[in-house]
Amino acid sequence: MKKRNTYTLIILFVLFQSAFVYSDEFTLSAKFGPIKKIIYKFSYEMEVENNNYNLEFKISSQDNLVKFITNETSGKGFSKGKINENVFIPKNYQYIEKKESSLKKYLIDFNDPNNIKGIRIPSYDKSKLTPIDKEMLVGVLDPVLIFYKLANFLDLKNCNSNLKIYDAKRRLDLMVTKISESQKGFKCLMTSKKIGGYKIKNKIDPLEIPYEMIIEFKYIGDVLRMTSIEGKNSMLSMIIERI
Repeated sequence: MKKRNTYTLIILFVLFQSAFVYSDEFTLSAKFGPIKKIIYKFSYEMEVENNNYNLEFKISSQDNLVKFITNETSGKGFSKGKINENVFIPKNYQYIEKKESSLKKYLIDFNDPNNIKGIRIPSYDKSKLTPIDKEMLVGVLDPVLIFYKLANFLDLKNCNSNLKIYDAKRRLDLMVTKISESQKGFKCLMTSKKIGGYKIKNKIDPLEIPYEMIIEFKYIGDVLRMTSIEGKNSMLSMIIERI
């Protein structure tokens, strides 16, 4: 099977068009035994023009089951920056999250790579969380840009990558390693590691997103794209699927 370079679409759009728009939609489901319920829908729209990108996204609760896991949630935001020789360079990130009894804003200024600034409004007591220093923010990207890279198999080096994520409060790494490869695509292991900005806990939350998840990439129109992410903990399975 002919394997097109993972950057083909971006290169074609950047070289031969002044602008392009690409969108995707996903669901996040929880599965308790045989019962599977969609709890969130997530969508994004990527617009590139003159090497500037604007990645807008939305998230919304879809099922009353979400009240068992977390509050009903709706959110929207963006990641904006430049593309230089197929490398995404974020400049600004914003996420506004609305729950039944709260409204939170997450803002990141990436313009000085040696002094990345993240703010959450309202503020919070950082002394109750594991610390984040400047060295931990070197080379980080915002979560929606990371998801876009995963969804479109960008910069993953055939499933051998360490992705550094910062959302203005939390800092974590995602390690992606290959499990298997076939003519249809890749199956990879994605392991998360908490770096800073997390509450110190003596035990694991059984409803927390699993630390290890299986991510599948398949060829769609000769281009590798993520089709699903699935992981389990002691109580439930979490599944992200492309619609």
